[in-house]
Amino acid sequence: MKPFLSVILAAVLVLAVGGSLASGTMAGFFDVEHSTENHMQSGTRMLELSGGPITVSAASPSTWYEHEMAVVNVGNLDGTAWLHLMNLESIEDEPGWGKATAEPELVAEEGGCAGENADGDPVYVGGLGTDCGDDTLGPADLAMAEFVDVEIWYDADGDDTNGFETLIVSDKLADIACQWYELGFLPASTQINNNKKNKGGGWSTYFPYTIGDPHMESVLIAGRNFIVGRLTIETVGTDLIVTYDTTAYQWPMKESHLYVDTITPPKMAPGQFPYTSNPDNKPPDDTQYDKTISSYLHEYIIPLSTIGVGPGAPVYIAAHAAEQPPGDDTAWAMGEYRKLLIRLHFPDIDEDDLGLHYFDETYPEFKWDHWPTNAYMGDRCVFDIEFLLAWEGQEPPP
Repeated sequence: MKPFLSVILAAVLVLAVGGSLASGTMAGFFDVEHSTENHMQSGTRMLELSGGPITVSAASPSTWYEHEMAVVNVGNLDGTAWLHLMNLESIEDEPGWGKATAEPELVAEEGGCAGENADGDPVYVGGLGTDCGDDTLGPADLAMAEFVDVEIWYDADGDDTNGFETLIVSDKLADIACQWYELGFLPASTQINNNKKNKGGGWSTYFPYTIGDPHMESVLIAGRNFIVGRLTIETVGTDLIVTYDTTAYQWPMKESHLYVDTITPPKMAPGQFPYTSNPDNKPPDDTQYDKTISSYLHEYIIPLSTIGVGPGAPVYIAAHAAEQPPGDDTAWAMGEYRKLLIRLHFPDIDEDDLGLHYFDETYPEFKWDHWPTNAYMGDRCVFDIEFLLAWEGQEPPP
């Protein structure tokens, strides 16, 4: 009966529609619905750095110097990080000024007697500095940047336990300048959607953490732009330990506020967070989870039983700090970031590296291997580092 009935109803419907079209007397039947407040907003990729400029003073030859930076994408779209060294300049002492005023550095820069050969006769060398102006006696105008070794490492997977496992480039400073190098993936600092309803992402933010993970690091950003410290989260036994550390940035905390729960914060109001270092703002049932050590180091030890979770369970964390007067900044932990390590090394330059043979190789005790190095005493290399945060597959500018 059902198939037969369907055919009859279809025929009646066709006749009814046909009749209305023919006569024009049958009233139309229709419904209208509106889709309102439609919008499209583009995402953001916003790069922030910490660590300040690289400053190596009084560098000793053959010693490696390390500088660590935090690279943060405070936008809400993942990206790929690139960098290149630019504006490279070598600054050398002028004759008679600065460090190069006496042997051996003056001789190395401007030429003169550098020592004795195996027979005890004096050996005269050409100067290596720009002061020489005569490359017939030696390779004049060699810049310090041509000898400085550079290594750039990147924490590609964000796993602090593995350290800097990705070597991006290793070469002389002068050779890698003005070239772009891809660091790797840089996730948005929080994977929580940024909108007005859940308050995730953006400035006041929260982010996920899985109970049982041994170690997670975030960065504390003040004034929306400046990194002022780090937040460390780890599960130790039956406790969750959250540590605010602003020591390296000398950003004194007046108080800190912490939210940890299995649900997202109902309201991003730090004064209503369940854990705080402010004794006047602690709830009556607070059992002193805060173990404040100093204004630069706040630590929270929270038993997992108070949150009602065990290993493998996800929780949401929001971490806020307020600066001591006279400063009035506030800082929020921003979720994921990546670390960058730059290593610099000024080698002990052998004359063989310059294609020179002033001293007899068979008598090493008479060979003054260090005289080329002395030419660069007191000299400096100055360079800038430019970073680019792009979408996947985008190439940096030429």
